[in-house]
Amino acid sequence: MSKETSAELIIPKLIESISAEVKPGIERNFYKVKYRDMPNFNSVKPDSKKIINQIDLKSIEDKGKFALHFKGYLNIKEDGLYTIFNQSGGDSYVYLHDKKILTNESNTEKSTVLGLKKGLHPIIVNYKIWRGNPNLKLQIEGPDMPKEAIDKNMLKH
Repeated sequence: MSKETSAELIIPKLIESISAEVKPGIERNFYKVKYRDMPNFNSVKPDSKKIINQIDLKSIEDKGKFALHFKGYLNIKEDGLYTIFNQSGGDSYVYLHDKKILTNESNTEKSTVLGLKKGLHPIIVNYKIWRGNPNLKLQIEGPDMPKEAIDKNMLKH
């Protein structure tokens, strides 16, 4: 006796891109922190600001207790499904189009799959380390694109 089965492939609606005048790199704001909670980045003045080429901790001089606020655009080269990966030693939150897509409060890798249209997508990454080993890595995988760091070729401000 055979059982007939059927499966339906559900393809998510692609998130529309936006238009903006942009330059290479992403804005990174650095904050020295005095409390365990993530700062409210809209109401606190950063201790330093910098345009950098990658969302990571390589350009951080002060490795004590700190928080970072990255803000810019992710430049997607073609329509498709993309996996965003986040690994952090500390608390990190990734937002796309002002919607939280990843929360990572452990030193493990987390990921999410999104359908994205070709073009610019506003991205924000918030990171805080209170104790432990600072670590932050953001990667992407997509159509004809192996898993790789999100770097200056994809980041705009």
